[in-house]
Amino acid sequence: MDKNWLKAEMEFLSACLLIGDLWNEKVITEQEYANARKALSDKQEHVSGCLESVRCSFVERGIRKLNVPYTGCNGGEKDIHWTFWSTRLRCGLCEDAFGRRKLYRRTYIEDAWMCRSRFDRMRKGCRCRNDYIYDMQLTELLVETGRYMIKRYGAIEHCLEELKADGEKESTIRSWKLTSVCEEDISMALKEIVVWPEKRIDIFFLDGTGHKTSLGKYVPKDHRH
Repeated sequence: MDKNWLKAEMEFLSACLLIGDLWNEKVITEQEYANARKALSDKQEHVSGCLESVRCSFVERGIRKLNVPYTGCNGGEKDIHWTFWSTRLRCGLCEDAFGRRKLYRRTYIEDAWMCRSRFDRMRKGCRCRNDYIYDMQLTELLVETGRYMIKRYGAIEHCLEELKADGEKESTIRSWKLTSVCEEDISMALKEIVVWPEKRIDIFFLDGTGHKTSLGKYVPKDHRH
């Protein structure tokens, strides 16, 4: 696949993450968001461009925001649930997929992601020992990844050009620190997220590049409201 095409796609998706967050935080209006997104889409040929009209009309934007519990993924109980990120999250030890599951503790119930082999009742005695990650940590990881993409692919300059921002708004956008991501946009930029023990993470992007990071400490009770 053409590397220039893939780079253009990553630039487009990175810019969409930025203008999406600016819209969520009311820095720009919904109309400014729609106009900028269309201009970015028209500017280059990319795979998600052909989906723009469909996505805007029929796809509800799933937003993950820092310090806000995510409710866009339905399902509960004790069984593993196969959701959107089940196709992206993979175990680094056994290469099985991760599934979303509720952890029932004495003082709280928390959504988490774990290797399917770790909780497979049919694999007693040989279950995977990889760490699980809390859903809130997945949100933090996606936002951090979005910030990385915005910097790597020059999203700020692309957005300023299409928003025609100047003065105070330009200053705000140049210093903007992402706090939320649209799942549909960032998922298209990610080929795979590999989870290793001690919550080390390898991220692989659509254009073949990668990024290594690790998850910080997360204490569920500290996030209870």
